[in-house]
Amino acid sequence: MRNELDHTPPLLTLDKGKLHYDNDWSLPLDAVRVIGEYTTEAGPAEEDYFIVFIDGAGASYGVPVTALTPVATEQLREYFGPLKFGLHWSTDLRSRIMWPEYLADEAVYDFTPVPPRTIGDRLRRLFGTQNLDVRLSTAASGALKERLEHSYGGRGGAMIAASQYSLPASAQQSVIVRTRPR
Repeated sequence: MRNELDHTPPLLTLDKGKLHYDNDWSLPLDAVRVIGEYTTEAGPAEEDYFIVFIDGAGASYGVPVTALTPVATEQLREYFGPLKFGLHWSTDLRSRIMWPEYLADEAVYDFTPVPPRTIGDRLRRLFGTQNLDVRLSTAASGALKERLEHSYGGRGGAMIAASQYSLPASAQQSVIVRTRPR
């Protein structure tokens, strides 16, 4: 358990078939359906480069890339195969899928600015923050649907058609993101 005097950054660890990020979350490796990376415009003053693990329900488990040790990165590659990091020099709001490999370089998220509704929203926008609607991209949600069908297919009629599967609210959210003033 971390305390307020512990200033070491939290690290992503793998143990007994699970990913662990400090005391924030834990996720079984076999529950991961998509691995991606995304960047924000917040750097260099704040963390702006993240890796995200998405489970079958569309829930995202993210960590700053600085939380990845060489050992954890190698363990991830041993389990999932090649993971190519492609956004490490990005200074823009971007995302891309790293795994499954056949979707590499497709977007993980679609970012849509939400128009300011209040005076506070307008003031925040002037100072470099804005509300964004963040949703799993078509490619990422398609991967979840494909893997859902594969998981349930052929088990006594338990197959769920992709057209019947819709992403839960956890995969569709509105967040505030720091951006550069325009």
